[in-house]
Amino acid sequence: MEGFRTKAASDYLKELYYAAGDTIELQYNILETLLQQKTQYSYNLFRDMVMNEPPVLDMDDNNSNSYRQYLPINDLNPLAKRIRYNDGSFMDDLYDSLKLTRTILPDLLPLMNLDDYEGNMMHLLGKMVGQ
Repeated sequence: MEGFRTKAASDYLKELYYAAGDTIELQYNILETLLQQKTQYSYNLFRDMVMNEPPVLDMDDNNSNSYRQYLPINDLNPLAKRIRYNDGSFMDDLYDSLKLTRTILPDLLPLMNLDDYEGNMMHLLGKMVGQ
């Protein structure tokens, strides 16, 4: 979906996120893909989704990016070559466009009250201060 930076693609990811329920692996990949679109609209959707239903952060799970096995990486699938599922995490993708992250950061600050997010948010704030 990174190659599809349209409102419709972002809206579809939002639908998938809520349909995924408590399937953390899928939620992580959806949130990561939204951030990889690098549009203001996708960042705003990310913000709204994470603030409404923040997924539990379980980054130590070795199966956290198992959905990428369904993306055949070959010459017949050039889109799959462009999609980066680095680690199944989504928080690290906030660093890819600090300009866009800055626009949603004030709304993300309440996540610091959640134990799962406190360290990640502190690191992100440190990165933003350093810019």
